Amino acid sequence: MKSGTSISSSVTSSSNEIRRRGDAIVGTSNHQGLALIVKPFQYSDFSSLISHTTRKSEGGVGQPKIILGLDGITDPHNLGAIVRSADGAGVYGCILPSKYSAPITPVAIKASAGALESMPIAKVPRVSETLKHCKQHGWNIVGTAVPATARYTDLVYSGPTIIVIGSEGEGLHPSVKAQCDVLVEIPMHGAVASLNASVAAGIVLFQARAQRLSLQHSQHTT
Repeated sequence: MKSGTSISSSVTSSSNEIRRRGDAIVGTSNHQGLALIVKPFQYSDFSSLISHTTRKSEGGVGQPKIILGLDGITDPHNLGAIVRSADGAGVYGCILPSKYSAPITPVAIKASAGALESMPIAKVPRVSETLKHCKQHGWNIVGTAVPATARYTDLVYSGPTIIVIGSEGEGLHPSVKAQCDVLVEIPMHGAVASLNASVAAGIVLFQARAQRLSLQHSQHTT
């Protein structure tokens, strides 16, 4: 029994040491004992992100792009969750500010369920200036804000469109808001005044997607 206890204690001690080393390498205890060394996250070039005005759908029909703009999203988990929703809604890519934005970390990548590995992500110096440039080249800019000028269901999401999501606390920066062609909101019917940014993003993006699919279907049947 003494020998068995000694062996068990030794194995446990060794296992704990391996676990501690793994925690130190990964930077978190939230792992399963496996670590991979990968290249730093590769951001896309902004110019290439908006260089084409249509995206081919599964059926080969040209569709105007939807790009996601994020302003002041500083929580990596929130960032990943938003990009996951955006990918599911068929968004082409995402624009982030160089400052005052969550970095692309393992937490963000895990929360995105891999969407950050496939969606083009571009960093820009100032979101407001980027939106101004895009407006001059025919893009529609839709911001989410409370109060807004329209409900998210009332808007026609046509043409190449950038949908901008602001932070939960501050919302869109005034300079970003000034570049939006229209501001939309999601009506709330309870005691809470607003939704989590990732939830709000998913609702608006899937509304835009559903509307475009409906339009595409009606064009095919007429």
